Amino acid sequence: MNYSLAASFAAEAKEAIAELDHEEARLGALKDQMEALVMEALVMEAVPSAIMTALGTNRAAYNAHFIFPGTQSDAMLFLLDQKGICVSAGSACQAGVLGPSHVLLGMGCSQSIGISMGAGNAW
Repeated sequence: MNYSLAASFAAEAKEAIAELDHEEARLGALKDQMEALVMEALVMEAVPSAIMTALGTNRAAYNAHFIFPGTQSDAMLFLLDQKGICVSAGSACQAGVLGPSHVLLGMGCSQSIGISMGAGNAW
């Protein structure tokens, strides 16, 4: 067993756990700010329509999900990528699978954008 590697991992895990509440609050604030910007874009008619599927619900602080009716997810992905914004049109467990998520289809929507934030995100 590589004891120095195990000790290093333990130290990093302890530090991450100590920062967990702070990081959750930071990511929640980023998510709230992003959702406010989407709402502002709706009011200014910069986007024709948007639905925030989990607005006001108890959910993970790091995740947001939008539906833009009348748009194609792949076109939205391309346009956002051109602005340096990385998003997903499917779940991580279906990476590389063409077509909409079976979960989203079950919810009655096939075109959507999911955004997950993490330690590397800043505003």
